[in-house]
Amino acid sequence: MTTTTAARTLGRSTQRRSPSLPRRRSATRLARPPRAGRRRLIALETIPLVSHLRVNGAWDTQRVICSLVFLTVAWIALQCLTAPRFAVGTPVVVGNKGLATSEILDAVRGVQGNNIFLVDSADVLQSVRRLPGVKNAQVRLELPNRVIIEITDQEPQIVWEARGNRYLVDGQGEVIKQATGSGRFLLIVDPDPKAEPLAPGKRLDKRAITAVQQLELQLPNQIKSYEWAANVGITIVSNEGWRAIIGWDDNLDAKLQVLRATVTTVAQRKEVLKSTDVRNPERPNVVSTSIETKPPSAR
Repeated sequence: MTTTTAARTLGRSTQRRSPSLPRRRSATRLARPPRAGRRRLIALETIPLVSHLRVNGAWDTQRVICSLVFLTVAWIALQCLTAPRFAVGTPVVVGNKGLATSEILDAVRGVQGNNIFLVDSADVLQSVRRLPGVKNAQVRLELPNRVIIEITDQEPQIVWEARGNRYLVDGQGEVIKQATGSGRFLLIVDPDPKAEPLAPGKRLDKRAITAVQQLELQLPNQIKSYEWAANVGITIVSNEGWRAIIGWDDNLDAKLQVLRATVTTVAQRKEVLKSTDVRNPERPNVVSTSIETKPPSAR
């Protein structure tokens, strides 16, 4: 290497600036406009939310992601709570036998029209279980807007009337609730004006209910009404007007056999049957009167 070349190399090395010193820009670079990316960054920093998310001059990525997730979830929740498709329609009731569907819907009337996500199934279940005669109940919520109520309740078998009030009674003799009418059920009347008032949950004589159900099967379309008394049992009133004391459901076939024979015998005698007591089939008690015959009118 020549002396001139070495001197030039040494001169260039001595002219290099220290790395710790700021680098000066040339007049040409200073005259250039700022880059587009730098302009966008400065514009974003004017937004309060964006400026809040800058930490030490750099983007905090985790905070940005969490904020976006939060905003997305909030938007979805708002849509779920306000969208009409999530408004509950008329609840679906299944399994009820004694309770009318209208009674059940009236007990949970606050559900219809409410948002499905705001319906508390526990509150609905509690309202249903308060109804008389409900043994078990379940409430299910189905998207987008269905409330299904499944009920197991007492099935009425007869209507029992006491002191002018009628009550639905199941096959075990338990009073379910007050009835507005007899409807399709058999009616047992307690004619005693001093009879004990009935109430839901009270137990009645199951033997009377069993007797009435069997009599209805064996004497179809022949019985007008059934009466009950504590010391007598069941008394039937026929469509023809005669009364028959049956008692309870014991030995019922023999009692009905004697009753049919009595009706036939009285008719053959041309008498009118008034009443009979067949509680003891071997010694029935019969009350009848002769048929009054009118003399033929003179022509």
